[in-house]
Amino acid sequence: MAAHYLGRCSGNATYVEGLIRGWSAPDLALWAYGPMPPGPLPANVVLRSAVTSALARNLGGVALHMRRDGLALWHASWSAPRGVQPVVLTVHDALHLTHPRLLEQRVRWRLRALLPNDLRRVARVIVPSAVTRHALLNLVSGLPPARVVQVPLGIDPGHFHPGSEPLGLDPEDTPTLTRLGLEPQRYCLAVGRPDPRKNLKRLFGAYAEGAAGRRLPLVLAGPLREEARALERLAQTQGQHSLRLLPNVSGTELGALYRGARLHCYVSLGEGFGLPALEALACGTPSVLSDLAVFREFAGDAASYVDPYDRGAMARAIASALADRELVARTRSLGPAQVGGLTIAAMAAATAEVYRSVL
Repeated sequence: MAAHYLGRCSGNATYVEGLIRGWSAPDLALWAYGPMPPGPLPANVVLRSAVTSALARNLGGVALHMRRDGLALWHASWSAPRGVQPVVLTVHDALHLTHPRLLEQRVRWRLRALLPNDLRRVARVIVPSAVTRHALLNLVSGLPPARVVQVPLGIDPGHFHPGSEPLGLDPEDTPTLTRLGLEPQRYCLAVGRPDPRKNLKRLFGAYAEGAAGRRLPLVLAGPLREEARALERLAQTQGQHSLRLLPNVSGTELGALYRGARLHCYVSLGEGFGLPALEALACGTPSVLSDLAVFREFAGDAASYVDPYDRGAMARAIASALADRELVARTRSLGPAQVGGLTIAAMAAATAEVYRSVL
């Protein structure tokens, strides 16, 4: 399996590490080619060094791995290496076809030029949602439906779960939040990468209006580096003067942030799945989500939905959620029950079934 994404702050890295951590198939050894993630590995996982160059991987590096190590198949994300069979290919979304303006021009051009042929020649295509599966089957000609398999993403329940203490916290959550300068139920949370499709400009403005007078800072946690100053300026232009940025938090810290938050807002303009929405609901955190079919697939009635292009509607949804005194208690039971089966163990088990169907 291609695991060169490990160590990066990206959805691909989260996905690959989840498969590794959740692997438990006794009949299939998972060989992952990438940097060593921290912590112990499952018994049936072997981690090997990867070919670092993308060109080298596609033009012979993967084929060398397969011959040298006697691999039965190769699992990649987004791009299938040449000269290798059989290949299982994970495609996390179809935004280059359904929402091309949300992607950088070079990314959508590359996906439109190369991905259709890759999809038609691989043994199986794994997608995280019915929405993505439907889009690929309808917009990519010559793709047999039987080859496209839906395997929902999963989370680590060790990090993302409802707490056992008052306010829905775990015993270590309050010290963690104190270290981060936060108090339980005294902030709202947004999680994710600060790219344009995460819709942060509208969120900042809507939050400034919807949470006006409540003295609840908006905390943005995610892979933030040089974007911090630009985000602070953007928040100021939208009237949001209480933004807190928490870059690159750990899984333990992120779980505590969800459980301690009064509200979670995830108003992306387009997604193939949306792990932050799943993580928040697994922790029992009230959530305002974009009204996207992919969110409704797994969140159901456990979240509130809003048009992500309507800043006024977003502000009203935030204000309504913050005014609902019973919302936190309802979501603590409803959220985990709604998404309880979506774990990394379930994702890894379903992926192993895909492998078996090819071998």
